[in-house]
Amino acid sequence: MGSTRLAVKEPRLAVKEPHLPAPANDQDPALLEMFRRYRRSADPQLREDLVCHYLPLAKKIARRYVRVGVPLDDLSQIGTIGLMNAVGSYDPARGVKFEAYAYHHIAGEIRHYLRDSVEQVRA
Repeated sequence: MGSTRLAVKEPRLAVKEPHLPAPANDQDPALLEMFRRYRRSADPQLREDLVCHYLPLAKKIARRYVRVGVPLDDLSQIGTIGLMNAVGSYDPARGVKFEAYAYHHIAGEIRHYLRDSVEQVRA
């Protein structure tokens, strides 16, 4: 008989490498440039243009949180606040796609609102 080999996996050593985010190459270069210009200048018109461009994203996320007693318009407005925060703090140099970055801000703002409004009803 030949030699028998056991299928034993050797433990891998954990190699610490810097976390590299997914490249934002799939974003529109014009939008990336708008974000870069906004980061440099904090121009309110650029911010407004970016927020208006991504409003459908905020409304789409708000639709996921529709609850009895909370109108969609209210959730959309709260989501827009999260979107404005995301536009204000987004750094395109980090390589993260804006939609992924904004999703957490928008959904988080809506969840905070729902949490706070439920607590007020219970109190």
